[in-house]
Amino acid sequence: MKIEVLPREEYEQFASHYPGASFLQSSYMGERRRADGWIPHYVGIRNESGQIIAGAQLGQRKIMLGFSDFECHQGPLVDYDNIPLAKAFLRGLRDYAKSQRGIQLSLLPPLLETHRDGDATIIADGYDSTSYRELFRSQGYRHIDNKVTDTNPSRPRWYFTKDLSLTKTEDELMTSFAQQTRWSVRKSMKSGVRVRQIDDDELPVFEGLLEMSAQRRGFKNRDHSYFVSMRQLFPANQLYYMVADLPLDEYRANLDSLISEQQAIIDQIPESTDDKKEQTARRVANEAIAHYQKRRDEATLLQQKHGNVVPLAGAMFVRYGKEMVYLLSGSDSEHSAFCGPYALQWWAMNEAREQGCTRYNFFGTKGEFCGFPEEEGVYQFKYGFGGVVEEQIGCYEIQINLPLHLLRFSLRILIKQSNH
Repeated sequence: MKIEVLPREEYEQFASHYPGASFLQSSYMGERRRADGWIPHYVGIRNESGQIIAGAQLGQRKIMLGFSDFECHQGPLVDYDNIPLAKAFLRGLRDYAKSQRGIQLSLLPPLLETHRDGDATIIADGYDSTSYRELFRSQGYRHIDNKVTDTNPSRPRWYFTKDLSLTKTEDELMTSFAQQTRWSVRKSMKSGVRVRQIDDDELPVFEGLLEMSAQRRGFKNRDHSYFVSMRQLFPANQLYYMVADLPLDEYRANLDSLISEQQAIIDQIPESTDDKKEQTARRVANEAIAHYQKRRDEATLLQQKHGNVVPLAGAMFVRYGKEMVYLLSGSDSEHSAFCGPYALQWWAMNEAREQGCTRYNFFGTKGEFCGFPEEEGVYQFKYGFGGVVEEQIGCYEIQINLPLHLLRFSLRILIKQSNH
C-alpha cells in the first residue's frame, strides 16, 4: 500500500462521502487555509481496484530554512479498526511529510477519548480508547498533553453533538429540547422573528453581530476577508450566513391583533357583572392589553432607532457530508428578549433534517466539565437543545527532522529568555 498525491476533485469526492467526515478535512477548507499561510496537500491510498480507501488533507506551513510543519485537523480519514491499513497510512503520512522537507507532523484524529452524556458525565459502557492510543504510539507518534491542546483555540477537542436521526418531524425535534429551550424557541416564533440567509452586501450587518459577542466574551472576531473567502470556496448550498431579525411593521401589526383579541373578550363581558369567572377574564384581558401595549410602545422606540428591521443575531453554518456544523455566531444582547439565537438553531436543525443530515455539531464546546467555567453559559445554551458531549483523544505529533526540531526549540527558549 503506497501513499500518493490525489487530484483535488477525486479527494473531495472521497472525503465528502467518508463516514463521519468533517468539513475541516474538505478540499474547500484546505484551499481556504492558503490565506492563513498553509499549503494544502491531498493524499491517500488506493486498493487494487484503484479505489481510494484512506485519505487526508494535510496543511503545510513553511517554517525555516525551506523546511515546514504539517498538520491534519479531524483526520486522517481511515478505518482505524483496520490496523494494517491504519498503520500503513500513518507511516505513509510521515514519509510523505519527510519527502516535502517536513520538520513535524501533527494529527488531530476524529477519535473519541470517552463516551459522555449530555451533562458531560462519562458513561461506563466499556468503551476504551487504549487500542487507538497504541496504534499511534506504535508508529512513533507522541500524544500531546490534553491540557496543552485544550488551551489552543485552533485545536478543538471537545464537541457537543446531536443525533438528528432520532427526530423525524418538527414536533419530535421540539420535544427533544429542554423545557426552557422549547419556551425560548416558541417565544421567538410568537414574536415574529424572521430567519433568513443574507447576501454579500449584508455581510457588514452579520459581522457586526459577531463582533458584539466577540467583545462581550473577549475573543478576536474573524475579519471580512475570511467570510468572503468561505463564500467563494464552499458550494452555495453548503455554507449558510444566517441572520435572525425582527420586522417591526409585522411585529406591531401582530401586537395590534393581539390587543384587538383581548379587547373583544372584554367587550363580551357586562361591565356590571358579578360573575367571578367573568371578572377574572376581564382582569386577565386588561393585563394582557397593558403588556402588549407596552411592547408596542417599545417597538415604536426600536423603529426610531433601527428603522423597520432590528438585527438580533447572526450565525454561520457549514453542511458537509451528513453533518451540519454550527460554526460561528453573535448577537445583540440588548434584544435578547426576542430569543434570536434560538430561532437560528431551530432553523438550522430543521434545514439539516431536510437536507438528509443525521448529525448536528455545535462544534467546539467547553465548560466546567473540562476546566473552563467561563464557558459554562455557552455550553448550557447548547445543552438545552439536547445531545451529547464528545471528548476526542487529542493531538499526536511525530518529529520528522529531529535536529531541526531541536534547533527550533532552542531558538524559542533563547528568544523567550531575551524578552525577559
